Amino acid sequence: MVLKKNKFNSLIAATLCSVMTLSPGISAIAADMPTGGSVQNGNVEIAYINPDHVVLNQNTNNSVIHWDSFSVHSSGVVDFNMPSASSSSLNRVLGSTPSNIAGRVNSNGNVILVNPNGVFLTKSGIVRSSSFTASSLDINTSDFLQGRHKFYKNKKSKGIENHGKIEVNNAGHSALL
Repeated sequence: MVLKKNKFNSLIAATLCSVMTLSPGISAIAADMPTGGSVQNGNVEIAYINPDHVVLNQNTNNSVIHWDSFSVHSSGVVDFNMPSASSSSLNRVLGSTPSNIAGRVNSNGNVILVNPNGVFLTKSGIVRSSSFTASSLDINTSDFLQGRHKFYKNKKSKGIENHGKIEVNNAGHSALL
């Protein structure tokens, strides 16, 4: 009897491992919020209000932030507070996991999320911003700071998927690259 139970448990474990391997975004959705934020350019305060809420207060027109990971779980909220609707924040993920947006990202300005491992907006994911760009392509920091949004493919660029909702203002745009 013990042998059968162990075989059954092994089968369950193998099935779960297969599902997790075939669906890389599922494991990251469970508990992720942005981690390891390091401001590279601009004046930005990153505040972890609680485990479900991150607030970025940006005091300069443009900012560049490097992240270890940037995901938002289904109960999570990330708020970007910028000086104006024409302000921008380039958020570059340097870690090895895709970005899974299952919660909310809010901004009164332009948010660019660059992750070569992919960006996935789930059915519960909502982005409200002046403009929003999600890309697995990269952008040169100096080009971004000079207002040139030229993206280029990097060797490990993965895909972008939107199953959620992206809302931008009338003068804004959304781009999935």
